[in-house]
Amino acid sequence: MTTSSGIVGWGESRGGKPGWDGPGDYAHLIGRSLAESVHFAPDKVAQLPPPGNRNHDAGLECALYDALGKHLQLPVHALLGRKLRDWVPVAAWTRPCSAEDFGRDVQRAVDEGYMAMKMHSSPYYDIFEQTRAAEAVAPPGFRLHYDFNSSRSLAAVLPIVRRLEAEHPIVAYIEDALKPDDIEGYQALRAATTIPL
Repeated sequence: MTTSSGIVGWGESRGGKPGWDGPGDYAHLIGRSLAESVHFAPDKVAQLPPPGNRNHDAGLECALYDALGKHLQLPVHALLGRKLRDWVPVAAWTRPCSAEDFGRDVQRAVDEGYMAMKMHSSPYYDIFEQTRAAEAVAPPGFRLHYDFNSSRSLAAVLPIVRRLEAEHPIVAYIEDALKPDDIEGYQALRAATTIPL
């Protein structure tokens, strides 16, 4: 986003629910100061989606904080609280694909200097074949991050995660293993694996 004084604030966002995408959705911010806008205008808060359903607004919030920090000549962490770290790990990303394509994508990531790769897994491809293809080209210390897209049951996920942990230490993270509201399923999964969820 760009302020009237020319400051550019950067944030990352993906389209979400209808009615919350596009520049027209944020007209209530036009003419307001950055400090007033960073948490959205008070008269519009009731219209915001509930927390947890605001991924598409998170990008704008990040952009507002970025612009406000630039205006005040402060790092964003100074606006949010204390600094926690000097760096954050960054992973390469790829879409669901065959084991052969995944191996090539991992090699590309390694060539670009990444030491981690995230992929949205798919039941159409064998995750164990994909993992072996990654292991064949990845250097020591390289890590895989699989996103299960909340699309499987505990009965389907549990044997996969147990086998990945037992046979493939390259797998370092599992994201969205189950539906977000399956608390009992997550408790059972957490008790069965040490892979971070």
